[in-house]
Amino acid sequence: MKEIDYLGTVSGYKVPDKFERTGLKAVQSKHVDAPIIVGSPVVIECELIEFIESGRFTTVLAKVVNIAADESVLGEDGKIDTGKIGMIFYESFSNSYYRLGEKVGRAWSEGKVFMR
Repeated sequence: MKEIDYLGTVSGYKVPDKFERTGLKAVQSKHVDAPIIVGSPVVIECELIEFIESGRFTTVLAKVVNIAADESVLGEDGKIDTGKIGMIFYESFSNSYYRLGEKVGRAWSEGKVFMR
């Protein structure tokens, strides 16, 4: 968490050796013009479609062009098991990080009660 917080806080233009400072290693993606952190259990590579500015918020539209996952985070069905990843997310209202919690429902299913 501390490494990713640092990478997201400091500009690579101002601190070109920020990967070296954190001890992380990066390789160039074969799919997009961005680095991939070596050892990441899941990598989702996207192409930027559009930035939408709206007051204090910016929405980023992107197209996923590649997903790679280490076998250690796959379930028995061969799909990514989010419970094995240990994902955290940044919550901007309190400027805090939170660990993702339990599964609470299924997408495209919960709202079917309103369909006629």
